[in-house]
Amino acid sequence: MTSACSPTPYRDHAIFPGDGHHVFVSEPVHNLVRHFRLEPKPDGFLATRPETERDHEFLASRDPWFRPTSTQTGPDGALYIADMYRLAIERTEWIPDDVESFMNPRLGADRGRIYRVIRSSDIGPQDAKQWKAPNDWVEWLAGANGWKRDTAQRKIIEGWQLDKVPALTQLFQEGQNDASRLQALYTLHHLKMLRPAHLIKACQDRHSAIRRHAWILLESHPEYFTAENQSIWQDLLRSALADAEPEVLRQALFSVGVIHKSWMSEQVLAAVHAQQHRSPFLDAIAIAALPFLDEVIHHQFQCDFCQNGPLLPLLLPALPQRMPQSLGQLSYQLIEPLLRLEGVPVRPIFEGEHSLSDIRRSRKLSKAKARPWGASEKRATDLWLQCIDLLPEAEKPHATLKAHFLFPRWKETLLDDDTSVEQAIQAFDALLVSEQLSPLDDWMQALSEDVRLDRWPLIQHALVQLEDQHHRLRRPYPWVIDLWSRVGQEQRRQLLAVLLKKREWIQQWLADMKQGQVRNSGEAFPDGSISGEMLLQLKQIKDPELSLLLQDALESRFKRLGLREMKGLALKERHEKVAGLAPHPERGAELFEQNCRVCHVFEGRGVAVGPNLDALTDRSGLHLLTHILEPDQQIEEVFMANEVTMKDGEQWVGIIQEKNAGRLVLKLANGLEQRLPTDGIASVRASERSLMPGGWGEVMSNQHLADIISYLQSPHGGSRVPRHR
Repeated sequence: MTSACSPTPYRDHAIFPGDGHHVFVSEPVHNLVRHFRLEPKPDGFLATRPETERDHEFLASRDPWFRPTSTQTGPDGALYIADMYRLAIERTEWIPDDVESFMNPRLGADRGRIYRVIRSSDIGPQDAKQWKAPNDWVEWLAGANGWKRDTAQRKIIEGWQLDKVPALTQLFQEGQNDASRLQALYTLHHLKMLRPAHLIKACQDRHSAIRRHAWILLESHPEYFTAENQSIWQDLLRSALADAEPEVLRQALFSVGVIHKSWMSEQVLAAVHAQQHRSPFLDAIAIAALPFLDEVIHHQFQCDFCQNGPLLPLLLPALPQRMPQSLGQLSYQLIEPLLRLEGVPVRPIFEGEHSLSDIRRSRKLSKAKARPWGASEKRATDLWLQCIDLLPEAEKPHATLKAHFLFPRWKETLLDDDTSVEQAIQAFDALLVSEQLSPLDDWMQALSEDVRLDRWPLIQHALVQLEDQHHRLRRPYPWVIDLWSRVGQEQRRQLLAVLLKKREWIQQWLADMKQGQVRNSGEAFPDGSISGEMLLQLKQIKDPELSLLLQDALESRFKRLGLREMKGLALKERHEKVAGLAPHPERGAELFEQNCRVCHVFEGRGVAVGPNLDALTDRSGLHLLTHILEPDQQIEEVFMANEVTMKDGEQWVGIIQEKNAGRLVLKLANGLEQRLPTDGIASVRASERSLMPGGWGEVMSNQHLADIISYLQSPHGGSRVPRHR
């Protein structure tokens, strides 16, 4: 059903005598009307097709102009279907121009039909009495037909017929049709004649829908909650929150969030305790809890059953607006559970504000290990971090100091190799936001020493956090270089991103590359560890002095790698040398992953910045080599790079993905998107160069080029070697 519209309930029993709830959905594109039966569920209704209509539609036509758009229940109980009857119902922009040129999309604008659907047993002349207005509108209001009930209710309210109040009250109290009784209750409400006695009786009604709507109506009558009848309402609320019908319980919780009388807090806390682990009610519990936030949060952390429940994350975003003065105190309440584990007080192994060296020395001597975190500790730390993040910057230091007794505990966890990486990451975040990792470089050095593969996610997480916290680093170079030699290419890219944050850091790294030796350790510079993706990072350097240093450093590196003599070698001559080598497509796949996937897609892997290599039609060795070594020689317009200069002097280079009145979206060389406000742009200039950096002929050896070309010629993961290059 691609154009389903106007779902309409059938509101009578003439077609389906005594048979549940029914809904009809119009489908004008496919020329049909579909029928569903509705089954009430705790969180709404379940719509299913009747068993007798599983293999056909309720109403369908072979006439392509049949366009049913809506259905209604008539006063006679029949189903009326409006047929737009048109050749085309699409807007003209969705009709191909060549089709629109020989057709009139307005054909049928002067036509239309209304179908009347009844049971076959009811075929015959219509009873005129069905359409005649009654002497007393309450008579229609008491009937089964929805159209008549709505008409009667409208007439009584429009005519302000207060003389009907006794009859309406009697209908509500004694009527046999529950839909009529509910409509009588709402009619009293609109006549402003609804009284506490009506709502008290409605809250105790036999039908769940009336009990539910009683609480909806109570939201409009808070004046009925007086001291004299408080005990009655307390009993009614208690009954609603224990109602066997979920829809009543859920609505009562929603209504409490609107009414929120102070005496309701006891019942709300009972519901929080009993219902928050039942997912259909979680949203309603959160609404009910908001007016009583202090009491609910206190309960959450005093009750072992509720402590790890799902409610608190829903409430946290509301804290700055509802109780900003309590956020600092809340941050303490959130970490309070960290003081106990299975009912036993937990104390740090090393008391006091010990330094990094103190903790490491004590741990080495005692071989002590921090006690593993329980679910309560993990949960509380996670929520505490969320709470601190909600605080204004000026208030964060004061609030984090309330966790001072846990600083050693978090430090022990961070340094303990036997704790889970997830717990170590939480400890790192808690200490970072508390500004307890000082000096930060020493802590990073400690974390990077003898790092195991299974602990690398902790280092990765730390590096991501440091992109925003780099101002707290003073001398990252030693631990970055120490890590560099022991990790893979993806991790080295992250380390290079840290060095690029400050001029003096990347300057030292480039100077070491130029000299071929790491200044601090005296070890040889890791020339072979720089990938094409890292070259893209380095190409973003705008500082003129650093750009010259980068050029000199790369020249020195090329020379040490024996690649310098390849510069300037004629393309055909280079191709002859490459074609003469035995290729290794498996190695080519690794090279593609390291150097090319950041901008190109091949075999469904990679990032779509430049051309999709799966779509190449010419895979000859010379063609591929030309585009690798001379990317500026032929650039398709769609992949043309643009240089964007902002009014503050910042510059970006990328491919324009989107441009409108408010923003310009660039796809950068690293595959990420950069959104720039158009009112902050000074100029946009098409670049004469490809976004793909040059110099690959100097970065890659002939063997590397042979390997990667063979991989690109073997679009099955390098499983076969091509015959022709």
